[in-house]
Amino acid sequence: MEHPTLILASRSPRRHLLLEQIGLRFEVVDIDLDEARRPDEAPASYVLRLALEKARAGRARFGSLPCPPVLAADTAVVVGDRILGKPRDRADAAAMLRLLAGRTHRVLSGVALVGEDEGRALSVSEVRFRAVSAREGTPTGRAASPVTRPAATPSRAWAPYSWRICGVVTRA
Repeated sequence: MEHPTLILASRSPRRHLLLEQIGLRFEVVDIDLDEARRPDEAPASYVLRLALEKARAGRARFGSLPCPPVLAADTAVVVGDRILGKPRDRADAAAMLRLLAGRTHRVLSGVALVGEDEGRALSVSEVRFRAVSAREGTPTGRAASPVTRPAATPSRAWAPYSWRICGVVTRA
């Protein structure tokens, strides 16, 4: 068995898929942190801080043992200065979709890599949602649970830019 070239500190199936698509060998460590936003913390500072804390926590799992670099990321959907979290339920997801509909919002992805050195990067994407009908703005059916996606952003809207919006920048 080949050793991984990277440790991924993320439960995100989309991040896993993106790393697989570019051919990286990686292992996953599950990191559980308090993700509360600090008072007066700017959205960019928030995602960068969380990404670095996750990467450091992933590295700490190995103690003094050698390990590949640890990659972590955090993504937030931002309207104005308001960070939209994961919806609590379908009604909350529908409210978020209505808030996003017909306007431009930002998706901020903080990425951190911790090995012998530490590095962080921020990706900011502007996403324009078209106006949606009441029916379109209501999550229904057997689709993936909206609570697995930040601010109920439908995955089909991410397709062209998923490498940026999912928080693992795989191309320039």
